[in-house]
Amino acid sequence: MVMVLGLRYFAGETFNLTMNAFEVMSVRSVGDLTGTDITATDKIACFSGNVRASNGGRSRDHLASQLMPVSTWETEFAIAPAPSSLRVNGRIVRKSAIFSRF
Repeated sequence: MVMVLGLRYFAGETFNLTMNAFEVMSVRSVGDLTGTDITATDKIACFSGNVRASNGGRSRDHLASQLMPVSTWETEFAIAPAPSSLRVNGRIVRKSAIFSRF
């Protein structure tokens, strides 16, 4: 469930929102939003993150990344190794929401 402009939306429900240049929309959820479809009639930027993400260790950090349109996805990626002091159980690579469309 997410709250947008004071209204609750549950899995499978949709809503439309008109935004002007330089406006920002923030969506918070206690659940997983993987697979959420985001469509727009103009160019937009979407970011996803977690305020207390865990990578399997005891540390919980803020993580955020810009979501790329599916049309730019590839099948091979170069990954820079993390410094050994930051590595937990080797390299962590996650692939999720492979069917999301922006």
